[in-house]
Amino acid sequence: MKLVPLAALTLSVLGTTALGCGTSGAVEVPLYAMPFKAADGRLHVWDGAAFEPLFIKGMNLGVALPGTQPGDLAPTADDYDRWFSMLSEMGINTVRVYTLHYPRFYQRLHAFNVAHPEKPLYVFHGIWLDEENESKDLHDMQSHYDDNIVESIDCVHGRNFVFERLGRAHGEYDADVSPWVIGWLVGREVFPDEVETTNARPERRSSYRGAYVSLPEGSETAVWWAERIDRIAAYEASRYGVYRPISVSSWPTLDPIHHPTEGSGASEDQEELDLANLDTSRFPPGYFASYHAYPYYPDWMNEDPRYVDERDAWGPNSYFAYLKALRAHYFPKPLVVAEVGVPSSWGNAHFSHSGMSHGGADEVQQGLDDVRLFHNAYDSGTAGAILFAWIDEWWKRTWIVDELALPRERYRLWHNVTSPEQNFGLLAFQLAPPDFGVLPSTSGAGRVRRVRAAADAEFFHLEIALASPLGDDEPLTVGYDTYADDRGESVLPNGKRTTQRSELALTATRAGAELVVTEAYDQFRVWHDTQAAWHDDPDGSLPAGRPYRSVPSDGGKWNLVRWLNNSEHGSDDGVYSFPETVQDIGKLRVRDASEPETGQSAVVIDGASITVRVPWTLLNVTDPSALRVLDDDPTTRPRETTITEGFRVAVSIGDDLVETERLRWAGWESAPRYEERRKLGFAIFADGLRQIPDR
Repeated sequence: MKLVPLAALTLSVLGTTALGCGTSGAVEVPLYAMPFKAADGRLHVWDGAAFEPLFIKGMNLGVALPGTQPGDLAPTADDYDRWFSMLSEMGINTVRVYTLHYPRFYQRLHAFNVAHPEKPLYVFHGIWLDEENESKDLHDMQSHYDDNIVESIDCVHGRNFVFERLGRAHGEYDADVSPWVIGWLVGREVFPDEVETTNARPERRSSYRGAYVSLPEGSETAVWWAERIDRIAAYEASRYGVYRPISVSSWPTLDPIHHPTEGSGASEDQEELDLANLDTSRFPPGYFASYHAYPYYPDWMNEDPRYVDERDAWGPNSYFAYLKALRAHYFPKPLVVAEVGVPSSWGNAHFSHSGMSHGGADEVQQGLDDVRLFHNAYDSGTAGAILFAWIDEWWKRTWIVDELALPRERYRLWHNVTSPEQNFGLLAFQLAPPDFGVLPSTSGAGRVRRVRAAADAEFFHLEIALASPLGDDEPLTVGYDTYADDRGESVLPNGKRTTQRSELALTATRAGAELVVTEAYDQFRVWHDTQAAWHDDPDGSLPAGRPYRSVPSDGGKWNLVRWLNNSEHGSDDGVYSFPETVQDIGKLRVRDASEPETGQSAVVIDGASITVRVPWTLLNVTDPSALRVLDDDPTTRPRETTITEGFRVAVSIGDDLVETERLRWAGWESAPRYEERRKLGFAIFADGLRQIPDR
């Protein structure tokens, strides 16, 4: 087929019905045979007269609303309309989608861009590579993936009808958004074992020559991807006469740079996927590299001796040095940082010496860190960055809470504020204020006048009314009996004996608060299997350990709730040795009611009224929607849980003690009502984007 020359064409958008654009009459939308190109380290946009470089200010558009999984693709047309306006207002110029969405996404994006021709939202569109592949050989997914290529291109051009199928988008695709698709950003993070298996094929190749792109030399995995790139280019050119930049999604685990601090057995520097030498001389739009690159992962990001002395305008920043090195490897091919960001979770899964860690930042700091990361992308000469992510997604897992939040299929029903992966968004989903009128209240005649409790999809809440305000250094202690009357500790950390038996306790002053757990119920190190298994061993002949479930004790030890987020390790040659890192997550924030909220206050003091909220995971509640708590048998690999009959609470101040009856909240089987809320970092990030030029 003769290809359309690289000259301007015109697409006439005719009518509301055909394209679902919410417009009437004919709208002229410019369409060019090569609307974008990747060259000289940047993505460029053809403006009708010349190619203008564009610095990508992108947003990853995750769409799993509370109560849904990613495959549900739940947002409505109204959601997309609202989001596109908010993104444009923020200063975002490009959105990224990983896979095909329902037709309403394309219809509403088309309508938005037709209405805003001077400031459209460009799109990096994905062609998803499924993760279910038992053989670990990419070739076994090839046929299905090549079908996805054709389907996705046809849908983006508004010329497809996809029959209904489970867990994937379908419907009539009649809105052509191809004029704004700045590039195909395809695939996903391929795992090292997939690369290893694919490269080990007996019939493996070491080069590729296609109609549009060639690979003079490379691994079988690189050849496989070069072939897919060629297929994408060939199909879109032959069917639609259009050429646009293409990239394969990757991550630092597969980067082409050797990192000496990684041992030979470490999977983070074991394999590579390198397309830097992809020959695009017959494909003018070009190839661009794209990496999901975060400042805290893998370990070498903070340990590689070539990076650790680097600084940016904010301080030490090894990540900044890494971006420079990665960009230099691919130049003149552009490098897009296709995922980057920090979460506003209470928990931290990995420290970064730059301070931009995998969690632990409040909403204000999240916004500041996200701005810093975009400046790093700009100052290091990359083609742009795409923030991860737009919304908090409740369904996601993080390794550090995997053993404490069970079962995984119910994550979507509640929001784990300690889990980093659930809290990357700049949009949160605000629950209704806690309803303290649902559970029975308890009254006292002394200093503690009343205790009320509430439970929602994020926290267990307490409202404590005192006869007089808390003194400057005066401690308030709360005991949490989370299950089983006959198990737990009868003596609170302040020495007060209770009739209930508590598994955890919180002590708060105006300066701060600490959450502690009984020795038996302490989950510290559980993820790494470094704690010896516990046994019923009367004569003491077996190794000591913790049972990881509550046992009765009177005057036993209390431990601060802590997370081990990196183990001690080193390189094979012994040159590099790194200590373990621990988050004292049980050290909680206290604020006065007159001070602004930043997203991580556990205790709020308002005169003689004190409210306390503790995330479910820190109380060893594995699924609040089903009232399920941890009750583990450490001699078995599965993590056992049980259903609690509710919590009892003991509140102690001075000589006064008030204990509640057991308070059982109602479970739920669908996501609770919520309202969309801009996090405190939303405006901070938007202001920061304005400091970075688009062109």
